[in-house]
Amino acid sequence: MTYGDPQVEPEDAAAIAAYEEAWREFTIELNRLHIAYGAPSYATLVKASDRPRLTKAGLNEALSGKRFPSLEALLEFVRVVSNPQPPLTDTPARPELMGQWRSQWQHVKFLQRQAHAPWTRVRTTVQDMLDQALREAEDVRATTHEEAARLRASAEAEAERLRAQAQHDADQLLQRAKAEAEQLHVQALQDTEELHTPARAHTDRTSSRWGGGVISPRLAWRPLVTLAGVGVAGMGLAITLAADSLTGQPSSSCRPTRAHPAAPVTPRASLQPVGTTEQVTVAHEPQIIFPTGSRWSGWPSPAWSTPTSATPSEDPSPTASSSPTPSASPTPTTSKTHAPAGTCGRTGPSESPTRSPSSSAS
Repeated sequence: MTYGDPQVEPEDAAAIAAYEEAWREFTIELNRLHIAYGAPSYATLVKASDRPRLTKAGLNEALSGKRFPSLEALLEFVRVVSNPQPPLTDTPARPELMGQWRSQWQHVKFLQRQAHAPWTRVRTTVQDMLDQALREAEDVRATTHEEAARLRASAEAEAERLRAQAQHDADQLLQRAKAEAEQLHVQALQDTEELHTPARAHTDRTSSRWGGGVISPRLAWRPLVTLAGVGVAGMGLAITLAADSLTGQPSSSCRPTRAHPAAPVTPRASLQPVGTTEQVTVAHEPQIIFPTGSRWSGWPSPAWSTPTSATPSEDPSPTASSSPTPSASPTPTTSKTHAPAGTCGRTGPSESPTRSPSSSAS
């Protein structure tokens, strides 16, 4: 339904228009009268009025055209405003002016009564239109609420379906990921087993070589380290003997019968339990290793050797050895003593090739 101007009969519209026009002209003339007599204030007019008593609100409504005044209020306004200010309460009104405004008021009042019925019909029509608009708005509101509820229920159902589908897809993806992770784990274990198989076979072969038992790599390397130590000790002994033979010292100046304490221990070149060693002593004097009374034939005598004194000095008393008595414990003992000044041309610690009782007992 399209809303517009209410449907009014032409006669009703003409009567309403005539009344509104006459009222507008009446209001204009009333303002001209107020201005013609100096436009006194509303308070002055209210104070000068007698019967009926004028009010500021009534004066404002009459002069602004908001309300059509009564005949008594109009005549009192004309009397007060047309007399000198401040007018007296018993000042008579002007008869000609009062008659003119009485006739104007009667004309407007007649048109008002003629427009009363049309105004009633128009108001009824407008009220019917408003009621119909309210009913239609209520129907639209109810329909809108029903449609909104239907759309909400449909959206909730669709959201629930999508949530269930997403949960199902997520569960499938999780199961697939777990299966792939399990396969990768098994494959990694197989690859690790394949990589460790050659190393395990090599370890088994090495263990069989050492008597069939399982020997750790550290224990397997110990015999090799022992052999290397013995070789280094032999090379040091050979170098020491060669150096003593080239110094030119006479062999008789040393005392071959005097044994010197044991030197540092050299491990035995055999597989022994951990912590057991065999002590070997080495002598710096060639006469101890080679018991001949003179130097080997063919060994050159250095030209810079010092001649032996004709009267040898008296040998000092031998120094007591500080090496402890050998014990049966496998712990190696080392003792060092300095040779006497007149026995050999070498100074420093000397070593004797004596074997400790613990090593001989083993």
